[in-house]
Parts: sequence; C-alpha cells; structure tokens
Amino acid sequence: DLTAPERQLMAEISISYGLDPLMNELMIYQGNPYPTINARYRKAQETGKFDGIDTRPASKEERTQRNAKEGDYLYRCEVWVKGASHPFVGWGRVRAAETKGSEHLPIVKDPDRQAEKRAEAMGLRKGFSMPVPFKSWEEFEEEKAERVIKDEVIDVDPLTGEVIEPKGEKPKAEKKAPPKKAAPPKAEVKQPEAKAPAEVKEPEAKAEAEAKEEPPPDDSKPPQTAADLFERLAQAKG
Repeated sequence: DLTAPERQLMAEISISYGLDPLMNELMIYQGNPYPTINARYRKAQETGKFDGIDTRPASKEERTQRNAKEGDYLYRCEVWVKGASHPFVGWGRVRAAETKGSEHLPIVKDPDRQAEKRAEAMGLRKGFSMPVPFKSWEEFEEEKAERVIKDEVIDVDPLTGEVIEPKGEKPKAEKKAPPKKAAPPKAEVKQPEAKAPAEVKEPEAKAEAEAKEEPPPDDSKPPQTAADLFERLAQAKG
C-alpha cells in the first residue's frame, strides 16, 4: 500500500506526464516513481512514428559478446522508427541468481518475459525518448542486479526476489601507534648566586680601642680639680 505522500506523488506525475496508473503505466517504489514498459508502448504509438518492434533470445555468439553466463537470460530487441535507416537495439538480461526467489514472483515464473521487457524498454527508450526525469521500472530492476561485483555470488531475498547486494568487508581500522610518553622535564641547574664580597671589617679590638680612646686633654679649659692641675703640670715637665 502506498503512503499518503506516495499517492500524492503518483497523482502529480500521472497528470504531469500523461500516465495511467490504473493501466500499470506507473509504479512507486521506495518513494521514487518508475514508468513501466506499458507506458513506453503507448507513448511510442502516440508519436505516429512507431514502425514495429522485434525481440528474440540472443544467439550463442551474442551471448559470448555480451558476457552472458550460464543460466542468464539474454534478449535482443529491435525498435523500428519511421524515417530511421536502422533499428534501435536494446538488450535485456535476467541473471541466473535473480530467478532463485519466491515462485510467485514474475521474474521466477517467467524469466524470459522479464528479460524481453528489459530489452524492449531499452530499445524504446533509444527510439522514443519520454520527457520524464526518471528511469523506467525495467531499467531500474536490471541496473540493481548489475550493481554486483563481477564473479561474485548473488544473494536474492526469497520473499521479495530482490537482489541483496554483497556486504563489503569492513575496512580494517588502522593501528594507531601508542602515544609517546612525554620525557620528564629536565631539572634546571641553578647557578649559585654570587655572594657580594664580604666587607672587610677592621679587627674588633682596634675598633674597641678607638672607641675607648680618650680624647686628649683640652688645655683650653681650666682645671676643675687639684688632680687635674697636678696632671697638667706633670705633662708640661715631661
């Protein structure tokens, strides 16, 4: 069932490009619109230049040229357009792994028809370009199947029939080198502070002697006592 936004999208595209969803001309898948092969049939006929279509299985030589593997379904389509000297050629393939889903799926029940429709969708796209900005449903299915690594086994969802893209190996995480331990800071060698030269002190004895040295007697002053008088007289005689 379509969601409300998907129904709105289908209505807008159907009106804008003249497609009829009731005639299976338009599909909405995962929120994206895809016109079907039915839309291309009608649009080609409406041009008045459609001159026929011829689709057949690829020959053995063509299978080799297209690198078809055993079990693959490969078809070649020629679309003729009036006024063109050569047909427009389209190729359609259903890979063997795509047919391993549920038996109720069209691609499992009739892989030839699915490969044929894919070839016709490519041929009609070349001969009659539809003015729509998206791919057809058949092209989408085939491209989805081709997004598989060459020579690798393809897994298919047994319920939906969709190709399960192989999961690539997770990139190995790069081994990071352990962080280098920071070198311990070098101890700063402190230069011994230069000591100011010690002041040369005179011997304390000399200092004390100077301090205790009595000043010479002052003769200008008169003797105060008899002892002073006798002392001065003695000094004068000497």
